[in-house]
Amino acid sequence: VQAAFFLACTEMTDLAMSATDSPKKAVGDYKKNNLEKQISQFRNMCESLLNSDQNAAGVYDTVTAISGTQVGVANPNKFQAQKVYQVLPAVGQASRGAITILNIDVNTAVAGQTTGGTLYISGVLPPGMTTGDLLVIDGSPGIVNSSLGSLQSNQLDSNTGAWNNLQRSAFPGQLKTPHLAMNSFAITPSAFDLGLLKMRRVLPDDEGEEADLLAHMGFDQQQSLSNYAYMANPTIIWNQEKGDRNVDMMKKMAAETVSGYKKLVSKQATQGRIDMLWLSKWFRGELQPTGPLTRNGQTEFQTYGDDGGLDFSVINYIWGGFQVCMEQPKFGLYYDGCGVPSGV
Repeated sequence: VQAAFFLACTEMTDLAMSATDSPKKAVGDYKKNNLEKQISQFRNMCESLLNSDQNAAGVYDTVTAISGTQVGVANPNKFQAQKVYQVLPAVGQASRGAITILNIDVNTAVAGQTTGGTLYISGVLPPGMTTGDLLVIDGSPGIVNSSLGSLQSNQLDSNTGAWNNLQRSAFPGQLKTPHLAMNSFAITPSAFDLGLLKMRRVLPDDEGEEADLLAHMGFDQQQSLSNYAYMANPTIIWNQEKGDRNVDMMKKMAAETVSGYKKLVSKQATQGRIDMLWLSKWFRGELQPTGPLTRNGQTEFQTYGDDGGLDFSVINYIWGGFQVCMEQPKFGLYYDGCGVPSGV
């Protein structure tokens, strides 16, 4: 297992820290809030990479449209404002340059598109940037298996490519994850059970039925499952209903489970895909525990001005070197090509 290293920093000015370091000066501690936000953004980055494509190359998403400095993507929730990303023509090719995201609109598509969201870019786009380009985490070389392993790179029904530096072709049929292709049809209870059957057929004895799975999906598949529940049209016995108001056919929240397995709905999840994760079969290999970068016990580092003199701010870094993996690709299941409800 090859670890990938990640580094995130945050800068804090002396003035902001001094002006908020006690309840008498401010309602909140700027330094504390800034560090908490830094940790939250680091976790967001990791989750976005876990939901990247099967190349595990740090690819967040593909450019679906460009209008001026507005860039369309399928899932804008994977990105963060005020962050830098690289633009690649394809995995393994040289970067066209970097973009800095000014703001993000997750519910509005770029003009001419009906799905996805919009990234508002600060400054000009890199020369040659076009639809189909890849947006990659800054610092990634953009080659296969160079970044954090994704759900798709681990759970893949294929005999080609590599899984943790093992060539799948050298172990035909052994490094494949059971899966059900939905071919753009909406997920249904019968289709869900068929997928579970495919997983149970490749596992020993009753191990498949005893598997403690977690259904990982995006809002699109949660909505698809809810739509099926609405279509089931439960019978209403009107003479047992009280009052003059109509019956509320909807619940406040979506179901917590599917086929008895707990659901985890993520904003960063890939549309049209459901991953059944057997979490006890997953592990994290760690070379450098994630935490503050320290030098001689120091976690805050002075910044300097253009003239070489001290600047009135400090920088704090979070870093870590790790990788996520599963014991064997057979210990899982995924559904892809699931129909996406209109408007999601």
